[in-house]
Amino acid sequence: MENLKVLASRLFRDKRAATAMIFALATPVVVGGAALAIDIASFRVVQSRMQSAVDAGALAAVMQIEKNGPVAATAVNMVTSNIPNDFGNMTSASDVTTGNYAKATGFVANGTPANAVRVVGIRAPARSNGLSRIFGLLWGNGQMDVQVTAIAARPANVFYEPPEGLVMDNKAGDFNEMYAYCYDTKSTDPDMSKRRSQMILIANNLDMADTAKNTTTKLTGGIYTAMPATPMPWPNCNGKDQSLSFRMRNIRHAKTHSALWANQGATVSGIQPGRPEHNYYTDTMINNGIETFSTSSNQILETVLCDTSDECNPSKTGVTKVPSGTNRFATKSSNTAGCSPGKFVYFGFEDRPGVNGVSVTSQGKGWLEAGWTDYDFNDIAIQMKCPSGGKLADPYPRLVG
Repeated sequence: MENLKVLASRLFRDKRAATAMIFALATPVVVGGAALAIDIASFRVVQSRMQSAVDAGALAAVMQIEKNGPVAATAVNMVTSNIPNDFGNMTSASDVTTGNYAKATGFVANGTPANAVRVVGIRAPARSNGLSRIFGLLWGNGQMDVQVTAIAARPANVFYEPPEGLVMDNKAGDFNEMYAYCYDTKSTDPDMSKRRSQMILIANNLDMADTAKNTTTKLTGGIYTAMPATPMPWPNCNGKDQSLSFRMRNIRHAKTHSALWANQGATVSGIQPGRPEHNYYTDTMINNGIETFSTSSNQILETVLCDTSDECNPSKTGVTKVPSGTNRFATKSSNTAGCSPGKFVYFGFEDRPGVNGVSVTSQGKGWLEAGWTDYDFNDIAIQMKCPSGGKLADPYPRLVG
């Protein structure tokens, strides 16, 4: 009996068999955990590589939209050139979708106007390019799916929308028309008419409310353009290298001396020429969101950048930032800071820049003289809201999803 007790005691203290059993049971867990860790690391590396490729594809493809270029082919070629051969057919033409992107709505497939591209990259057994995994081999499934998506877009609205306010001096003796148009900033064509497109009449200074002075029945010969019954579409200058610009057409003395419409060279109160016509184009250039204007418009245009709508409203006494007074130099404050979301810009036009920028007002001569001007820069006043989509004329696409 004593011998049996000793043997039982020894067996109780001997743990070698238990250790072997625990090791046998733990081995699959340890091996599986190591395999899973390797698979997760591999997944992350592959997914990152795939994401970089579709990002590049989306950015390259969105640049083709305004060129009417091969959007899908550009995306596929860019993705393919940025992945190893063993990634296989990760992106095909059917994985590329053109659409519209706006912050409020997100990406809308096939939406208009088209300003965005979505590119999808897929590795899956169904495409014969699934990602191999060690852990899966333990359970008889050696591949896994990996999918990535990239959306690139140009800002949807990076140009001025229709004016917040537009006022033309109906009391002026000159007849004025104001046009808005799109200017091709990169073209070198010497024919400027080919660089100015979508020329749209937005206002004139006929005094339609005053029947005694209503000149519409006196203006003949198609010299002036009648305002359309309904507003014309605002120029769409959202293409790359285009800017919204303005044209001021000034016809001297015409509203007060209606006889000049029939005879441009007629003498008026002994003063000639009778009805000279001038056209001024801003031909606006935009560099890093900052506007500069043509040399010919420097003498007739004043611009003021404002933080609020009231600051750009000349009638808001005590609040407005718009200068006042005659015989002064024009302010060009918007040339030193770019138009950005939430801000406003005031455009004030002087319809008479004098002769070579020199006024004869100080010589005591009357307004019928060719060089007469009051230089108050308020004959036409346009209040514009800065683009809501980003910096003015920002042409660069960006990843938005």
